[in-house]
Amino acid sequence: MYFRPLSAVIVLSVLSDILVVADMPAFMQDQAVDVGAYGNLLHQSFLSDPSVTGLVANIHVPPQHGASPSRHIGWASQGFSAGARPMLIDANTFSTVWSGPALSKAVWSPTVQSCNGTDYLTWWGGATDPHDSTRRGRVLMANRRYELVYNISALDPVPTVDVHELFVTPYCSVVVFGIAVHQHDLTAYNITDGWIEDPFIQEIDLATGSSVFLWQTSKHVPEVISETQWTLHDEVGKSAHAPFDCSRHTCTIYYISATNGTILWRLGGSNSDFKDISGGKALDFHWQHHARWVDEDLRRISLFDNHIADPRSFPSSDQKALSRGLILELDHERREVRLVHSYLATGNIHAYREGSMQVLTDSPTPGNVLLGYGHEPAFTEFSADGTVLLDVAFGPRGLSEGTSDNYRVLKVNWTGSPSWGPKIAPGPRPEYTFNNDTATFAVTLLGGSGDSLANDTAYFSWNGATEVASWVVLASNDTVNLTLKHFLGEALKTGFEDHLGIGSFNYIPAHFSAGKSLDLY
Repeated sequence: MYFRPLSAVIVLSVLSDILVVADMPAFMQDQAVDVGAYGNLLHQSFLSDPSVTGLVANIHVPPQHGASPSRHIGWASQGFSAGARPMLIDANTFSTVWSGPALSKAVWSPTVQSCNGTDYLTWWGGATDPHDSTRRGRVLMANRRYELVYNISALDPVPTVDVHELFVTPYCSVVVFGIAVHQHDLTAYNITDGWIEDPFIQEIDLATGSSVFLWQTSKHVPEVISETQWTLHDEVGKSAHAPFDCSRHTCTIYYISATNGTILWRLGGSNSDFKDISGGKALDFHWQHHARWVDEDLRRISLFDNHIADPRSFPSSDQKALSRGLILELDHERREVRLVHSYLATGNIHAYREGSMQVLTDSPTPGNVLLGYGHEPAFTEFSADGTVLLDVAFGPRGLSEGTSDNYRVLKVNWTGSPSWGPKIAPGPRPEYTFNNDTATFAVTLLGGSGDSLANDTAYFSWNGATEVASWVVLASNDTVNLTLKHFLGEALKTGFEDHLGIGSFNYIPAHFSAGKSLDLY
């Protein structure tokens, strides 16, 4: 790819004065961000790829020694000012790695999942009706070239896929969650014309598209009718043995037989089958999300304990109301449960909706956990002993209204080789300003007098290419026969959009970490 002259003046000393910076720099414990001076979600635009809107981090604790080496984090912002694209961000720099296609009006929970030795990017896509924003959707799965491989809808009697779960099993089926509205006998509650919202768990085989497991809540969990106005089971996990259902509104985890659907046991809530031997601390979870087994023996469970469902219920200073991550240990023989670890949310966060907890299996010292705070656009990594190893937000923390949610935060590893090429654009030297109208940071294009600034910098990016290590810039006054003798400089890839001060003509190949280069014409 050749780049037309950026200015009439050739800077001969450019090799000794090369400026290499990537993206809008992250904030560090910035109080203006915390009070919402830049809106509820920090955005930035890119000159080389205007179709991509990136995030800007406010780093409270940068990555510390001992943090998980996983490279990426899935992200999909929701809310009044958020876009509707799945994203991967760099787990160390927090810059955008991939911004996916706008295939639907709403996007939730992008992450990497594997089956039969193949990695897929998976996410939920659906509608944005404010009264039905989480229910009318589908499962989307893409390969490493970002080609859509699976587009999965729910099967009868489940009307559509709900946002609250998307779990790919190792043997290539997908477990989803859906809600059907139908008539139900509610005369016991003095209701003659009874209707309920009835959650279903459905497992669909990817190869055949057929349903291989179906579980209907109202047939097995009568308390969801008696205890809640609206039935809402937020997540479904599955082991090799059986699925379990994490019901937010009954504050209960149900372990379900994969053979006949019967409930094998309940953990938490008003009908728990386990005795709390930690003085009430093990079962003191409420409105929880994202319960998962963390060991092969099926004795330890991790979960995100929202602890509250309404931030107005507690003063913001009440530490007892803070959201947290829990690891619980079950004694199936004695039907006892004890608290193993509790990780309190940082930043005085009371996450009253959504949230996640991931036990990281690749940390240098075993036991790291990652908490995502749901409606708070932030996450924290802890060591097993509770030391904060990473603490980042993409907006102000502690808001109860107008937040840009991200349902789950999961660290993953992904290798992306997009079918499209990189992009390049001219621009002034990188100085960033905030546009109040668009709530976006962007490279400043105009000077103080309103005149356009000189285009003396090349900006380049490659959406989704995870293995690019650096860019090599060749410059000449002649656009033919460019060779390495025209070497101008090398820019390490350190963000989504990298840039380099240049002379006149240039040719930019991407240099991969494996030592290969790709010619860009």
